[in-house]
Amino acid sequence: MPAIINGMIFCVALALIFAAVILFKQMPQFFALQIAFGITVASVLVLLSTSLLVRSTFKRFQKETTAELATDPLTGFMSRHVFGQVFNQVISDMRRSRQPVCIILIDIDRFRLINENYNNKTGDLLLTKIGESIKKTLRESDMTCRWDGDEFLVLLRDCGATNAGNVAEKVLQAIRKLQVGPKNNPVDFTVSIGVAQMTSKDSMETLIDRAQTGLCSARDNGRNCCAVGYDWILIDYYFKPIF
Repeated sequence: MPAIINGMIFCVALALIFAAVILFKQMPQFFALQIAFGITVASVLVLLSTSLLVRSTFKRFQKETTAELATDPLTGFMSRHVFGQVFNQVISDMRRSRQPVCIILIDIDRFRLINENYNNKTGDLLLTKIGESIKKTLRESDMTCRWDGDEFLVLLRDCGATNAGNVAEKVLQAIRKLQVGPKNNPVDFTVSIGVAQMTSKDSMETLIDRAQTGLCSARDNGRNCCAVGYDWILIDYYFKPIF
């Protein structure tokens, strides 16, 4: 983009210089030299000032775009891309310190129907309110991202599966207390939550897959609840087999 604009500016400056040359040929030499010199200086100044303005605008645009890509504009949580980078660093830290790390995956049940029965504006408001509730419930050291359209992913450092299950339950209870929409016609919604603890062999993908199994377990158990996902069994947040 800056290269195209600079090219256009150069063409304008070149046209002004060309006009000065024509004037030089058609007017007395003394006056033509003065006019040509003035036009040339003006062209150079226009070229320099516009070029600086374009560069400044482009840098500001780059900075704003980078900030937008780093955070979700609706909830203020980090983006999925940034979360992936942070997660890789967390894996390295965990392997050095041997501290437990868990994730909780929060999904709004039947979110598409909410958008259809109400409208997208109501759906956005619901996402915002749930995001605010999650922020208030978690520790400052916990990291949250908008993982998908209707999903939030939380990274819990120095937190084992038992404590992560308790955190998930607190989040669930806080979200249950939310009222979105008018008092006489509030939005009817629930969330399901899956929990998983990272092992030394995990990648981000395998850990999230395990949290997804917990999420599926919560849905199968009636939704509006939490479940911990394991490779070998699915259990609820009280660690009792559900099947």
